[in-house]
Amino acid sequence: MPEEQKKEELHVPYAAYKDTVTAQERHVGRLIYVIVLIVVFFILAMLGEAGLFIWYLNQYEVVQETVTVDSTDGVANYIGRDGDISNGQGAGEDSRTDQSDPEGAEEKEE
Repeated sequence: MPEEQKKEELHVPYAAYKDTVTAQERHVGRLIYVIVLIVVFFILAMLGEAGLFIWYLNQYEVVQETVTVDSTDGVANYIGRDGDISNGQGAGEDSRTDQSDPEGAEEKEE
């Protein structure tokens, strides 16, 4: 009875075992290579997206200018480069931000 309980041992030739292990090592190597390529691709894609976003933001000029308008009659007007009119009272400074498109600003209707 003890002989019947023994499991049959499977004998695999060493050459077949070595071929299987070599194939698995190559498979794992290819998987690692593909994973590294995917990670590099995503990093480059994120850097490209950030670069395009920065390029998009730099398409518009933001100019800060301080204009001193002096008026003797109590009314001071300043017409900016983009056509906006700043109205003031008396002598003083009018600080404004002018956002204009470098290709030419279109007139805004209010």
